[in-house]
Amino acid sequence: MTKTPKPWFRRPGRVIPTGLLALGVIAAIVWVVSPWPAALLIRGLFEKGAQDTINEMLP
Repeated sequence: MTKTPKPWFRRPGRVIPTGLLALGVIAAIVWVVSPWPAALLIRGLFEKGAQDTINEMLP
């Protein structure tokens, strides 16, 4: 009985890098197609800056 080789995407050394690449491609597509990731990033930066300013103004 001969053993058939696994497909390239099922080999142990390829599963995690292929999965990470797929997640990166999906994230890039969402970033380009939808404005909400950039909006959330900008919002977070402004909120951090506001909190830093409040902390400086308090005695």
